[in-house]
Amino acid sequence: MTKQDLLDEIDRRSRLGLFPSRDPDSGFCRYRTTDGRKCFAGLGIPDEKYREHLEGSVATSHCVRLVLDPEIGLTGDDWTDLQLIHDSQGHAWDHDDVMDAVLALPCFAGMRPSGSQQE
Repeated sequence: MTKQDLLDEIDRRSRLGLFPSRDPDSGFCRYRTTDGRKCFAGLGIPDEKYREHLEGSVATSHCVRLVLDPEIGLTGDDWTDLQLIHDSQGHAWDHDDVMDAVLALPCFAGMRPSGSQQE
């Protein structure tokens, strides 16, 4: 996965209402849910590296950073900033606000989702 792929997937899933990724019982954020949702950091964890024991670990933890796809090209701080956007949305997800915040991150400077009309 490339950084552009990640940005496109965030945009696509956000438009489809597939965020946030939360445990239906506790309301806590999850990297992955049983219904296929993934948080922003969850998108960066390849299927072959995902393990249930990662749930409950914050994106800044060593065990999570070890499994994030290095090909995407984000630093640990970039992942933290990105995940904070996801986590701050709560249950009132607003696609435009989220994408404005994502695109304002230095790691996505000058980038736009593929095919996006966003200026």
